[in-house]
Amino acid sequence: MSYIDFSYYNEMFSGSVIPENEFAALAAAASDVIDALVSKAVPKEVPDCIKKATAYQAEMLFSHGSADALAGITVALGGFNEKVGDYSIGNNRLNTAGARIPSIGGIPVSGIAVAILRKNGYLSRLANSDIAYAPEEDI
Repeated sequence: MSYIDFSYYNEMFSGSVIPENEFAALAAAASDVIDALVSKAVPKEVPDCIKKATAYQAEMLFSHGSADALAGITVALGGFNEKVGDYSIGNNRLNTAGARIPSIGGIPVSGIAVAILRKNGYLSRLANSDIAYAPEEDI
């Protein structure tokens, strides 16, 4: 089940990167990635934070080659890096600020999607719980 449709992506999220003819497959795959990341069940009434995370994840998949990203191909490719003496040139599109983009089984994962999920308690260690932390007096 996809957590978002093209209407949400286009109107509410204000997305414009993904063409409509590729959207359904990417949204379904992005929803699967979100399901793999979260530690508690997503309610039937999907909250906006899950929808946003799914939209960011769909854009991540699109920016990494759509079908190639779904096959886990793009994370494995490291670009190129050539060095001659003191001169070097490289094209590692997966390397941002010195760190590789996280992935699940080779499928790239959006950092902002992870941050949104974490902020809203969906990456909590307390799986299947409505609280994101344990109060100090209960510890």
